[in-house]
Amino acid sequence: MSRAARAGLRAARGLTLVELLAVLAIAAIVLGLAVMAAGKVRDSARKSRARTEVERIRSAVEEHLLRKGALPDSLDQIDWPANCRLSFSNRCPVDPWGDCYVYTNNGPRAYAVRFTRDDRAP
Repeated sequence: MSRAARAGLRAARGLTLVELLAVLAIAAIVLGLAVMAAGKVRDSARKSRARTEVERIRSAVEEHLLRKGALPDSLDQIDWPANCRLSFSNRCPVDPWGDCYVYTNNGPRAYAVRFTRDDRAP
C-alpha cells in the first residue's frame, strides 16, 4: 500500500482520543465562561431592580409624609397602592434576593431605605 493510500486511510478513521479530549476541554472552558457571564448579568439585573424598588418605596414614604404629616414608623404603616408592583412578605417589601428592605425613621423628616446587606446597597 502506498503512502498516499495509508494517509487517506488514517484520515478516514476519525479523531484520536487526545484530539477528542482537547475539544471537550475547550468546550468546557467556553461553557464555564458563559455561565459566569450569565451570573454577572443576573446580579446586575437584580441590583437595577432593587434600585428601582427603593425609589418606589421612597415615593410611598414621601406620599405618606404628605398625607399624614409624619413619617411612618415602619413600612407596614404605609397604604400601598394596588399598582405598586413590589413583592411583599407579611406587609414588608421584599428585595430581589428575598430579604425585606430596611426602613429607618431617623427623625421628623429624615429616613433611610436600604437593602439588608451593605454590599447590596445601591
